[in-house]
Amino acid sequence: MQLAGFSTHYNISFELPRNEQGTTRTVEQLAYLLTHILPVPVMLLAANRRSTGIGVRPRGDRIEITADFTPDAPLMIATATVIVGIVREVMRWPSYEISVLDETDIPVIRGFRPMPHTTRKGWLARFDCYPENPFVSDIDGDKWPTTDGRFLSLRAIAGQLPPLDALTAGCIFAPRCPLVQPRCTAAEVPLYSANGSLVRCVLQETATDR
Repeated sequence: MQLAGFSTHYNISFELPRNEQGTTRTVEQLAYLLTHILPVPVMLLAANRRSTGIGVRPRGDRIEITADFTPDAPLMIATATVIVGIVREVMRWPSYEISVLDETDIPVIRGFRPMPHTTRKGWLARFDCYPENPFVSDIDGDKWPTTDGRFLSLRAIAGQLPPLDALTAGCIFAPRCPLVQPRCTAAEVPLYSANGSLVRCVLQETATDR
C-alpha cells in the first residue's frame, strides 16, 4: 500500500500461472471484472464527497486499485483488507469474463459504464460513469437500480457482496460448461488444490496435490 498525495494505491500480486490463464483468465480481464465489483465497497470505506473515482489497473504481475482522497489510516487498512480478500477470491474463479456476474448475487448498478483510465492503462469507475454521482449521494437512499431488478442503497450494495468462496449451492459455470455433471449443481462444490491454486471444480477431485 502506498499513499501518494491524496491517492492510495493498493497492489495485489497476480499469481495465476500462465498455463492456467488461457483466453478467459488474463490480468486484463480480471481488472475489468473487478471494476464492476470493487468500486462501491471501496468508495464507502476509502473515499469522501471530494472523491472522483476508483481505478482498477492491470500491471502485468499485479492488480492495482486506486482511490483518491482517502480520509484516514484506519480506513485505509480496512479497505486494503476488503480489497485483498475480494481480489484473491475472484482470482480463483474459472473465468474472468464479465458475464460471470449474471450467475451471482453481486449487485451491479444499472447504467454503470466504466471508462478507460484517463492517464494509465486500466479502468476507472468515475463519478460520471454512474447515473448520478455516488460520491456525493446519501449512502442509505434506496434509489440505485441494479442489473437484477432491485433498488438498493450504496450501503446495501456494498454490504450484500456475498462470501465469494460460496456464491451458490453449485458451480456458477455449470449452465455453460461442456463437461457439466449432475453433481455440479446438486450441492456446493468443494475447494480442490490443483497446480498450486484452489479451484471449485469436481473434475479436480482426483488431483494429486489436494
